[in-house]
Amino acid sequence: MEIRLAKKSDFEGVFNLNRGFWPDTNKIKKAEFRKAYLREFKEKNVTRFLLFEKGELIGCLALARYWITHTRGYQMILEEIIVAKKHRGKGYGLKLLDCAIRYAKKQGAKELWLETGIKNTAQKLYTKRMKKAKVIVFKLRFK
Repeated sequence: MEIRLAKKSDFEGVFNLNRGFWPDTNKIKKAEFRKAYLREFKEKNVTRFLLFEKGELIGCLALARYWITHTRGYQMILEEIIVAKKHRGKGYGLKLLDCAIRYAKKQGAKELWLETGIKNTAQKLYTKRMKKAKVIVFKLRFK
């Protein structure tokens, strides 16, 4: 098993891993996804790690970093954690979560946040390392 930072050349694998995982991904054209993926490298506010097993890309995570005044430091949000369907239940998600925690600490983040769906079965995984926050999340989507 290897976890490493994503490279621009990893686009194809990341695209394939994302297809079908997020409901909107199947609607996104490959060219649009490529543009968004490459923007992560340009703007440098997202760090993406990839998980490989025997050379096969089987997972990824994306962390967003931003400064927040009330903590007087950086916060990180675990924006995405994906394990390929056929590799779930083997501990890879926990390996990725541990990678995110180590990286956030190393970067000096004051907090690491994760938002997930109410019915997401991966909540069991998250509670192994994180505590549920007593917050309600609101969302307004712009097209």
